[in-house]
Amino acid sequence: MTREDLARDELIRALQAAAARDPDVIALLLGGSLGAGGGDRWSDVDTILVTPPDRHAAVVQGLQAWVSAIARPVLWRQTFPPHPLFMAVLPGWLRLDVTVTIPGHVTGARDRVRALYDPQDLIGGLPATYPPREPDPRKIASLVEEFLRIIGLLPVAMGRDEPVLAVTGVTLLRGLLQDLLVEAQAPPAPMGALSLSRLLPAEDVALLAALPIPRADWNEILEANRRYAIEFLSRARALAARSGAPWPTALEAEAAKRLARDAGLDASAILPRGI
Repeated sequence: MTREDLARDELIRALQAAAARDPDVIALLLGGSLGAGGGDRWSDVDTILVTPPDRHAAVVQGLQAWVSAIARPVLWRQTFPPHPLFMAVLPGWLRLDVTVTIPGHVTGARDRVRALYDPQDLIGGLPATYPPREPDPRKIASLVEEFLRIIGLLPVAMGRDEPVLAVTGVTLLRGLLQDLLVEAQAPPAPMGALSLSRLLPAEDVALLAALPIPRADWNEILEANRRYAIEFLSRARALAARSGAPWPTALEAEAAKRLARDAGLDASAILPRGI
């Protein structure tokens, strides 16, 4: 067991003890990879704190102080305001996430969550496992639209001679391709942001590793746009057909015209059709 594992285990025990003596805490559950019985020395501590409905607002308001009584954070942030999801970095670079919820709103599955403090057995009311799911057509449609929107901005960067910003555009396309590859796997539960190789097939990881991040050079930038478009759109078309996601034909056509009209580019080289 590494020093990091020991420190993290001490944090989990301290959270467990704090929950057990706090009358505002109905349950404290461990989620994420550790809650699922996996994880490694790099895994953070994902927790779900369950509180009575009439105390929820007060618990959210006082959560930073509650955590600080265990270990004072060097970073504290509400992840998605106004939702009660918080992230903290503690001394030793221990990472802690806390979601505050109420009974009846606890989500998860018994094979993905472990009870740290649960005298009412809230975990017993969860499904045994997450049900399998298919790729989400709304998510796929959104990814395709955003990909076409970003690639349609390439002429703006070219017209203003902003190759550095155009490189940023390529990294956005890369992120969208990665999201598409993840959605194609239809993970039943949310995955950690730093656990890509645990979810994607080896060939998808190899694809991402092989695709270029260009320098601020227009020839490299154009080639990168072409390669990402080929890989993204070929997969997106197949996934849209599989899931029933609508294809933004008009947006795709306008993007192609934009590239040809405003950048003098052969749109078929950037947006290959029929692949």
